[in-house]
Amino acid sequence: MCTVSFLPSPQGFYLAMNRDEKRDRFSALPPEIVEFENHRVLFPREPTGGTWISANDAGVCLALINWHRIKREPNNGVRSRGEVIRKLAGISTSDEISTAVKKLPLRKLRPFRLVAIVSAENRVIEWRWNLNRLSVRKHSWESRHWFSSSFDEATAEAERTRA
Repeated sequence: MCTVSFLPSPQGFYLAMNRDEKRDRFSALPPEIVEFENHRVLFPREPTGGTWISANDAGVCLALINWHRIKREPNNGVRSRGEVIRKLAGISTSDEISTAVKKLPLRKLRPFRLVAIVSAENRVIEWRWNLNRLSVRKHSWESRHWFSSSFDEATAEAERTRA
């Protein structure tokens, strides 16, 4: 199960995320600062190089969770969703992110939800890829949580939202 929690504060915001607790998953490598073309970005990594969360020096944070409610697989081979954050991590505006998400090899990615926090714009945006359509949801600048669970996503979301 993954959880992403966004909590705005008078000084900015807090973003917290846990990585799923799958027992056979490799241990993550600790966060490092990586120099991108335009920004410095902090993120942990899988041993294969992918990641699930990032924060850059423009105040943009990205988090990606699996979308297990969609029970389908890509038809043309599968690429790691861990590439998504790496491709977008050096971007500084919501418009740039929106453009870049559409250029991802979506047809090769399993379903996901991508959350972007853009502090300079006070924006919380969520993109959802279900293998057929990329949709976008704009959320208000207020506390919010996102959940994923390969066991029972709907129940996990309901229970954690209630708590």
